[in-house]
Amino acid sequence: MTLAAAVLCSCCDRIADNAPAWVAATVTFEEIVSPDATKTVLDGNALSWETTDSFGLTGGKALYKYNNVSGNSFAPETAVRKADIYATYYPYDAIVAHSVESFTVNIPAAQGYVENSVGSGALAMAGTTTDITKIGFRHIMCVFDVSITTLTQNSNIRSISLKSNKPLAGRAVVQTSDCAVSFEDPLYEITMETPDVPVGPGKAARFMVVVPPDTHTLTLTATTETGNTLTAKYKNLTLRRSTIYSVDVKKDFKPNANDPDATVNERVILLNEGNWQSNNGQVSFIENGVITNGWFRKNNPGMNIGDTPEDVLMINDSLVAISVNWSNIIQYIRPTGEAVAQTEDVPNCRAMCIDGNGFLYITSYAHETALGEYYQHGYVAKVSLDDFQVKATCEVGYEPEGVAYYDGRLYIANTGGYSFSEEHGYENSISVVDVGTMNLLRNVGVVDPDTGNPIINLYGEMSQCGSFLCINSPGDYGSTPARTIIFDCEEESYTVYDFPCTYNTTTIDDKFLAVGSAYSYDTNQFTYSLKTIDPYEDIVYDGYRLPSGRFSSDAQSTFESIQNPYCVYQNPYTGHLYMCEAKSFTSAGRVYEFDTRGELINTMVCYINPGHMAALPDRCFK
Repeated sequence: MTLAAAVLCSCCDRIADNAPAWVAATVTFEEIVSPDATKTVLDGNALSWETTDSFGLTGGKALYKYNNVSGNSFAPETAVRKADIYATYYPYDAIVAHSVESFTVNIPAAQGYVENSVGSGALAMAGTTTDITKIGFRHIMCVFDVSITTLTQNSNIRSISLKSNKPLAGRAVVQTSDCAVSFEDPLYEITMETPDVPVGPGKAARFMVVVPPDTHTLTLTATTETGNTLTAKYKNLTLRRSTIYSVDVKKDFKPNANDPDATVNERVILLNEGNWQSNNGQVSFIENGVITNGWFRKNNPGMNIGDTPEDVLMINDSLVAISVNWSNIIQYIRPTGEAVAQTEDVPNCRAMCIDGNGFLYITSYAHETALGEYYQHGYVAKVSLDDFQVKATCEVGYEPEGVAYYDGRLYIANTGGYSFSEEHGYENSISVVDVGTMNLLRNVGVVDPDTGNPIINLYGEMSQCGSFLCINSPGDYGSTPARTIIFDCEEESYTVYDFPCTYNTTTIDDKFLAVGSAYSYDTNQFTYSLKTIDPYEDIVYDGYRLPSGRFSSDAQSTFESIQNPYCVYQNPYTGHLYMCEAKSFTSAGRVYEFDTRGELINTMVCYINPGHMAALPDRCFK
């Protein structure tokens, strides 16, 4: 049986006589719903049955097989004895033991792939009736509906797997009264072998996995034909019976060592902010341990990058965006450094993200927009990558900083950083914006769960790991202390830690590495910290924790020797880690490179205030 969409159920009537073998049963089904009304579920309104489908019916002792499908009608294989109540279960082949009260069944760990649907026999159902000519089924499972797109890559998905901390398959007992499932011999992983399903930016690959209802912590892994993997994790998802739970995954695959297209060269763009209002920003390029300072100027004679480059983002294999804050431009370059275009009408521009559908989003502290709007607060602008023009804006909080895309929405960290010069206070909110309409959906206030006090001034780097964001709050540099916020976009909930994460990065094993820099006006001193945060397990480690579980002593000793840290970044393609030092904030900085073992392998001299990095994979240069 294959699922096409939501279906309807009907009531059953009692019959008095035995049902001969030739009496067909009309079968109806409980409705399948989506818990999120904004999601697009499946097209149509029916269940289609395969000619090989059959289900089991028991009157207490005997188990009867219903087959010979014709539309939604089935005929029993043998004459059915009269009983006061019958129990039914689908699919028939899964039944191990039976009674009116329950069925013992084998729920498969390997599910078949069907485009835009579920595999045959995967969506198990049960029910009871007093009339075997009118049988109504209820679903005992739910559907985890995953739509995968990449940010920059085109590939083919060959298999997926889904792991959980709760049982997903195995020998199970299903109660016919309420369709509750309990496992006798549980398995915790479901696999699905697929044909080569194409995936890319704007080209979605959809997979529908049937899982038992429970509160799951799930890990989804998609594997390409070359063995590259993409992983998405979901924490404490409550999946209910007879529901379709839809999620969107937008990220690139991680290469494996045997992939002929795997990145083996270390190439990283480094933005040196220079000094604010001095128009002395610079771009450096690191290639296999060698740094080229003034890289942008060398590739574009007569051009400077501008005043205070603020963010750098790889858009695709041939385009990189650089936000230049005080020059009020977004500069677009090739991976080889040549300038190709600019967006010049987003003043006081800050952080950027992309949606994989041809648009870039950038925050602005300004009040006036390119479209003639005037906002009391700051805003986020939507820029088309076809012509590099602003197409829409949305007012958010005062002085918005970090921005991230997740599942059709933008999440913007507001600072209120101009509270010293404008008539407003610090912000403590994360704005949620719909990317399709560019309307503000809501502002999520962030407060300390222990004191109820607002967590203010959400300023600094913002890294993303799946649905999780790592957001810094430096406080007010006085009585309100610095904090770290781990925000879950899926649930729009958060966890607060009592240390800052001023400079942070996503690690290759789906954690956050955070360098905290807490400044106090009272002491005129910085206090620094180095932490690894596991957002899925709510665990914080002191130091840089490697994927192996070891801690890097080189990273710790280097961190402790740095005068003023200014950036931390892990190359997602190679796993090399970078720490940047601003020294006195007015002189040449330093870049420290660590290999995958956490060992310091390079120290490089850069320009003033090295603050932002973006790695480039080898495919950009082919």
